[in-house]
Amino acid sequence: MLVSTVTFPLQELYSNTVAGQILNSFSRLFTHFLQWHGLTCGFDDLLLLKSAESRRQVRMCKACQSSTDHTVNKLRSRPTF
Repeated sequence: MLVSTVTFPLQELYSNTVAGQILNSFSRLFTHFLQWHGLTCGFDDLLLLKSAESRRQVRMCKACQSSTDHTVNKLRSRPTF
C-alpha cells in the first residue's frame, strides 16, 4: 500500500523512469532486509532422526496411496465417450 501511494504521484509528477527507479530502490531495500533478518535453514535443520524419518516415510506412502486411490476412483467414475 505504501509503495503504490508513493509511486503513483511520482509517476504523474515526474515520469515512468523515476517511478521505476523508486520501485527498484524499494525492491533492493526489502530484499536486503529479508536477507539480513529472514529465516535461515542450516544443515542441522535438514537432519532427521531415524524414528522421524520412518514416520515421514509411512506418511508419504499413505499420502501417495490415498492420492492414487482418489485419482483412480475419479477416472473410473468419468463417463466414456
